[in-house]
Amino acid sequence: MINTSKQIFLSLVTVIVLFTGRSVFTECPTWDELYMDDSLIELTISDPSMAGLRMWFVYVNPPVLGQCTLGHEPYNEVRESLLKDPSTQHLFWVGLEGDLLDLFRTERFYMIQGDQRLDVMRRLDLNLPTGLIQNGPSLSGEALLLFKGVIDFTEPVTIFYEGVMGSVPGEYWFSEKYVGSKH
Repeated sequence: MINTSKQIFLSLVTVIVLFTGRSVFTECPTWDELYMDDSLIELTISDPSMAGLRMWFVYVNPPVLGQCTLGHEPYNEVRESLLKDPSTQHLFWVGLEGDLLDLFRTERFYMIQGDQRLDVMRRLDLNLPTGLIQNGPSLSGEALLLFKGVIDFTEPVTIFYEGVMGSVPGEYWFSEKYVGSKH
């Protein structure tokens, strides 16, 4: 009788775990949904059809965005190894499209919010394809950028790429549905 009860209990737990794991992926936003709520922004250095680089940014500290962008296990590994203090360390996934990947230089990125400048602490290049975001373009590369500083999530940050011909800014708003949860 005890063995039967344990088997039923374990079966129920297994079903719940499998169901919960699958529901996370079905709730992942698409590329267009992320773009519409400003959780995905684009910076373009020249026109990729000519010679240049187009970049997309997603803030991946929140578990939903991190897991949906990188996958569960890679996100958990990155979170454990890179995010020692999530209140002052901010991780952005960057998707790259274009032929001139050498334009993607870590030292040329920074963020501004109010009078505060946040610099890149670290860059981690990713093996393609990691992005799980549905309906996105074909990417030439992917990376993670880790910025350091305190962010007010009720205000946007401006992400800058400082190139030879000037700065390319992109305003990033933190959607309440993602940053409202603990990260």
